[in-house]
Amino acid sequence: MTCNFEQILAYIDGDLSPDDAARVRAHTAACESCRQVLQSEQALDSALGGLSAFSPPPEFASETVRRAQCDVGHALRSPREWKRAAAVTGGLGMLSVVLLWPTGILSTVLSNLAPLRCLGRFALGWVESSALSLFIVCKAVSRGALHAAHLPVGGLVVLFLFMASVLVWMLIGYRRQSTAPTRNTLR
Repeated sequence: MTCNFEQILAYIDGDLSPDDAARVRAHTAACESCRQVLQSEQALDSALGGLSAFSPPPEFASETVRRAQCDVGHALRSPREWKRAAAVTGGLGMLSVVLLWPTGILSTVLSNLAPLRCLGRFALGWVESSALSLFIVCKAVSRGALHAAHLPVGGLVVLFLFMASVLVWMLIGYRRQSTAPTRNTLR
């Protein structure tokens, strides 16, 4: 027999036929390394004892899933968990900045993000100016009339959507007019 680790493990488990078990015994008597493997595996097997017969209760999987769902549900509703998640996220972000600063990667990333920052500032400015314009138009048109009219919530929503659509229509008309090619009046 040649050195075969699987045969030794099968011998320890008692899964070999009597002839194969006799061959493993004869080989381990002659081979020092396989004898050491056999002794260490037997010691491990006796130390672990009856753990191989251990099996979880039948409801273990469903109970574990139920507890995990409760923990996730609690974490999503808990302001304390949200604060903890924000603190961990902020801490990891600051740690990454500190670790990336000396490498020069951070400056490369920031320089590559410059167009996105510009686009973000433009989009934020556009949203801000549109919302402010809508607020000014609504305030100017209403002059307290909405409050005095005692409209139901649905009426206010319809009125707001109408005024927003008028504002969008005016903005589209302005954009079309400003981007239309100018005609040369001098000939």
